[in-house]
Amino acid sequence: MNRRDRPAPVVAIFAKSPEPGKVKTRLTPALHSREAADLYRALLQDTLAAAEAFGGEAVVAFTPQAARRPLERLLGGHRTLIPQ
Repeated sequence: MNRRDRPAPVVAIFAKSPEPGKVKTRLTPALHSREAADLYRALLQDTLAAAEAFGGEAVVAFTPQAARRPLERLLGGHRTLIPQ
């Protein structure tokens, strides 16, 4: 089987809802909780872009289930999101 016949690779990215006070908590008090959440959002977007850059599909496994809409707004509605 040559490379063209193989299915595209899939990368799973595990993510939390990027809420202040719930992500990157070890960075506080050096950062305010909102700044830590902003950093988490940026890191998540960068990770997703890096995963997609190699030509595969990135799937975001998220928690909690209520985070679907905020993550769709952040990452775009065309991405595959599945609850953890």
